Amino acid sequence: MSACSSSVLQNQLASGKVGVRHLYSRFYRTETGHTMTDESATAPSAGRSRNMAAIRRSETKPEREFRSALHRAGYRFRKDLRMPVEGGYARPDVVFTRRRIAVFIDGCFWHSCPAHGTEPGVNRGYWGPKLQRTRERDARDNEALLADGWVVVRIWTHVPLAQSLAVFEHIFENTSRPGDARAGAPERMWRVE
Repeated sequence: MSACSSSVLQNQLASGKVGVRHLYSRFYRTETGHTMTDESATAPSAGRSRNMAAIRRSETKPEREFRSALHRAGYRFRKDLRMPVEGGYARPDVVFTRRRIAVFIDGCFWHSCPAHGTEPGVNRGYWGPKLQRTRERDARDNEALLADGWVVVRIWTHVPLAQSLAVFEHIFENTSRPGDARAGAPERMWRVE
């Protein structure tokens, strides 16, 4: 908060125009540097902060189960590979570099699943923009990888493992390595729902 806005807020607080809670919630700064202006936005409790810090970006149970099933089936791949794309980096959960297949295992909450994704009831000023940025990043990564010639597979975590594996095997068998003389262009974007 700048010195100028700080003095204005102190004057408003002293005059009784705004309360401390109102003052704090209006100008709470998130970890990413975005200022929340929603009146319902409040600072997270210490317990909530511990819970959020424990949520993994990678190595989630659905990812590990999917990778284990792929490995048991004889597939070899790279995991959590940082790939430069236009506008930043994409980090698919599973990558087949020779076949140019990028697989993302998407959680229903974090990626706003149309069937199971829920809008948070608390702290909407924080969660709404955060989930929107995740959806925008997903779309940007999809477009950039597709433009670069990759096959993009997005699997929701609610899809049973056997179904995910069966769909993936179909995609893998119908995607040729670059330079192979197979007829027909395979579908480039897959969403397993």
